[in-house]
Amino acid sequence: MFKTLTAGLLNTLPGWRTMPHVGAVGVVAPSVWSLTVLNGRPGTELIKDVWMALESVFFLNWLFLLALFPVSFFWLRRTYRILVKRDFSEVALKRGVSPPNPEKYAPYEMAINLVGGVVMVGVLVAVLVFQALAFQDWVAVAGSTLWVKLFASFALSRQAHGLGPGRKKKPPTDGERG
Repeated sequence: MFKTLTAGLLNTLPGWRTMPHVGAVGVVAPSVWSLTVLNGRPGTELIKDVWMALESVFFLNWLFLLALFPVSFFWLRRTYRILVKRDFSEVALKRGVSPPNPEKYAPYEMAINLVGGVVMVGVLVAVLVFQALAFQDWVAVAGSTLWVKLFASFALSRQAHGLGPGRKKKPPTDGERG
């Protein structure tokens, strides 16, 4: 299974592809260097530099992919808390403080978290189970979803708390001073 996942992720890296008859062990490097590795035996000494570059990119890709698990978990947990438990303590937070009427903004926060969480879980399933998305595709979908969710939650919290510092009270008139 690991060889299949490794081969799938190697195929998604720009300029890299695995050889079908060799599997994940044999890697054809980008045509810039025209280096070939068959069963782990390097063709030249420059392959060490290429392999080091591959390892760092490979590590960062896996790190980003694995980071989608806790992100989607927290977003779906927030949805569950709002929808099922009716807990509005995390709705439209601004500096850790809920707005005066969080139940008014709860459906919007729930929808933002639900859509974001479902998209992230869909990306995880498509990449890890079905290997249906290329590297550029799943990174674009996951990254866009992350930023859109963050901006939407930020905008909702500012709307719930008010955009400015607040209105100043008018000075009392003669009739109001009594």
